[in-house]
Amino acid sequence: MKTRIYSLLIALLCVFNLSAKDIYLNTGGGGLWNQADAKFATWTWKGSGEGSFSQFMTLVSGDIYTTTIADDVDHIIFVRLNSAATAPSWDAKWNQTADLTIDGNLYTITGWNDGDGTWGNYDGQGGTNPGDDPQKPDTTDNGEHSYYLMGWMNATDVGETAYEFYDDKYKFVDGKLAISFQMGSYVAVKDEQRNYYYGKDITTDNIEGTSATLEWANGWSPCYKWHLVEGQHYLIMEKNSKFKDKLYLRDVDKATFDAYSLSGGVVDALQNVEATAYKIVGNTVVTDGNLIIYNIAGQEVTGQNGNLRGLYIISIDGQKHKVIIN
Repeated sequence: MKTRIYSLLIALLCVFNLSAKDIYLNTGGGGLWNQADAKFATWTWKGSGEGSFSQFMTLVSGDIYTTTIADDVDHIIFVRLNSAATAPSWDAKWNQTADLTIDGNLYTITGWNDGDGTWGNYDGQGGTNPGDDPQKPDTTDNGEHSYYLMGWMNATDVGETAYEFYDDKYKFVDGKLAISFQMGSYVAVKDEQRNYYYGKDITTDNIEGTSATLEWANGWSPCYKWHLVEGQHYLIMEKNSKFKDKLYLRDVDKATFDAYSLSGGVVDALQNVEATAYKIVGNTVVTDGNLIIYNIAGQEVTGQNGNLRGLYIISIDGQKHKVIIN
């Protein structure tokens, strides 16, 4: 008799342990669902049965939220609710995913369409990173794309929360954009398909300096912006041939800006600029160092940079280099 009771208790305990499970949502960060003090919930159901809302999802860390759902449900909708909602309801909905078949315990929002998302598994660090997933993003698209500066510029939100906002004055043309700030600004990039590019894995609050590497960021966080001080900036974009991968930006002087040209969507003129002290772009010597140019007669001709042709000796921060410019 004791054995039967013990076995029954074990069976009940197993049923209890399997009756519920945790599900996680990566809201995509402040550039996607996690803005405007939104709240989140799930609508779940099994097979063709009736559905029901969960409680509000609770914050785990960063942009990861969680709630408990029945263990036997196999379909789910993640719902973004307005900040004034007192309980999950369809009347309070701002956004929702499509009807999803559960295929993991973490769903990551990657865009604003109801099908923009990917399944992964929460590992305590935010789960599967779409940027590292060989199937997310698809970088086989080598066609032409348009890129726009966005962010917090001159104390105004430009294009980051207004996702349909595309203004040509923020567009990179032939890989470059001249822009002036009246106060310090914090920028990132988006393309014409509403993909977003931010800094990743840096140790400071923002990207600082005259260059920034921005990565396709739909679906992971935290996302870092590039800090640009007030004044005139001449930005050039070196982007590789893979769409939704990495963008390489540099803040250069006007002579470099004027000489630079990016055509065909594949960088060549300034490839791997960090690896060398200088580059030759057309008839211009490009460098971040202190540049002095001499002709073969020993005369300083630095002022002719941009119209060079022939053999020269260039001094960059005191180091001499012999160059031939055709």
